[in-house]
Amino acid sequence: MHLHKIFYALSFGGNVAVEIARQLEKEKQKVPKVYLIDSLVPEAYSSKTISIKNYQSLFPLAWTLMSGNNEAAKRLLKMNFSNHSFNEIISLLKRKNLMSDSLEDNKIRKLFDIWVDNHSALGQQPTSAIKADIILFSSTIGMPIKIYKLTKMSRTKGDAWQRYTQGNLKILPCPGNHFTMMSDGKNLKALANQFQQEMNVLAGNSYDL
Repeated sequence: MHLHKIFYALSFGGNVAVEIARQLEKEKQKVPKVYLIDSLVPEAYSSKTISIKNYQSLFPLAWTLMSGNNEAAKRLLKMNFSNHSFNEIISLLKRKNLMSDSLEDNKIRKLFDIWVDNHSALGQQPTSAIKADIILFSSTIGMPIKIYKLTKMSRTKGDAWQRYTQGNLKILPCPGNHFTMMSDGKNLKALANQFQQEMNVLAGNSYDL
């Protein structure tokens, strides 16, 4: 008996979904489709060790982009946090009203540690192709160069996912970059509309959700 599974996930979660599909297929289970929301191919990430200082320096920019504060992000692009401790960075973000005072420092640190661990794991991904089709909701704007530089990432395009599937690859362009496609209201609405259209197509098929 084959189990029919559909997976969809954002960014890091999409890479995890691909690996889940890979493991299920090894068990002879069928995974028709995997939906990725701006997940990047394995070769986008470096397998080299990245300094915690680099992650700390990047954290203010990443935080503001994920929070949807694009104007603040533009200012932070020009700032250097390499000589700041993580506690100093948190204090600065709170003083500038870029982070809520109600957020406890230890919880912020846990979020930071998860981010670092996830990024490290992305640099160690398997690269064998899956049989499932891949549908990629792909941002139309690249991330700031500073992010690529500090994380030693490589710029890749959505069509690079084709070598990771023996099935079909469908790319659906969505406005914004890796962060703002979710944090900007207009961009998120466009993404939601694209996603709903795909779910309507899926509803016409016999897959078990």
